[in-house]
Amino acid sequence: MVDALTPVLGQRGLAALYRRTLTVAGRTHPCLLQALEDTEPVSFQPLRRMLVQQSADTAAAATDASLETFHELLNSLIGRSLTQRLLGTLWSPEFSGSPVQDKSK
Repeated sequence: MVDALTPVLGQRGLAALYRRTLTVAGRTHPCLLQALEDTEPVSFQPLRRMLVQQSADTAAAATDASLETFHELLNSLIGRSLTQRLLGTLWSPEFSGSPVQDKSK
């Protein structure tokens, strides 16, 4: 996503969008606020370090919330059509919503 969005938003714009994502999603998932860093270009290392310290359920919920928030903010910034063109197959419904339950048991 970084490679697809940097030419349009620039490093500063992408960093601002990422920080805003963590701030907004952090309202319901406070652990995300621990990953806030004022760096350019965007570094996901603080986010990775924070997520591995969480329970699997907490990490999954925080990840889902951050991806959904990022997508919503990007849509509001550049529009749904351009978002879809830029992210193409990088954005998948698999990244959003509740996990599919295995009903074979």
